[in-house]
Parts: sequence; structure tokens; C-alpha cells
Amino acid sequence: MIWGLVFAFLEGRHTSEVLAMVLSASCISASGVVKGVGQYTIEQWGVTEYSMPAVGRGAASMSLTTLPAMAICAPRTTLPSGPSTPLRPRRSR
Repeated sequence: MIWGLVFAFLEGRHTSEVLAMVLSASCISASGVVKGVGQYTIEQWGVTEYSMPAVGRGAASMSLTTLPAMAICAPRTTLPSGPSTPLRPRRSR
């Protein structure tokens, strides 16, 4: 769901291929990091499986500090233009 929301905003821009690659790498690496941190937390800190959601929420709230920066930068990317723009079908939003 997040992929679709973000990629719909980025699609059709001059740098959409690069941005899609970065978005894909971000999703893949984030999955691995979360699994690694969860395993480390359980093994080293002795956190039980039942209290992991609370620990995960705390970690997620720290990562939300980058959200305002991304919200500011995203609209500043170049809009679709050029000769290929009329050839692209318009998506309904």
C-alpha cells in the first residue's frame, strides 16, 4: 500500500526510474533491518515476544523524525514534461 501511494506520486517524472530504485532498495533494506533489530532485541535484551510490539512502536516513532524532511523534498522534484507526456495515459486519483 505504501509503495503504491509513494510511486503514484513519483511516476512520470524525469527521475522516476532512479527514485523507484531507491524506494525499492529502501523497502528491502528496511525489512532486513527491522528483522535484525528484532532478533537482537529478543536475544540480547531479553525482550519477550509479547512486549515486542511496544518496543517496535518506540523504534518506529524515532524513525518518523525524517518524515517532515521527505514531505518537504517530495513536491520539489521535477514534474513530468517533454514530448512523452501526451503519450502517457492519465491516471485517476
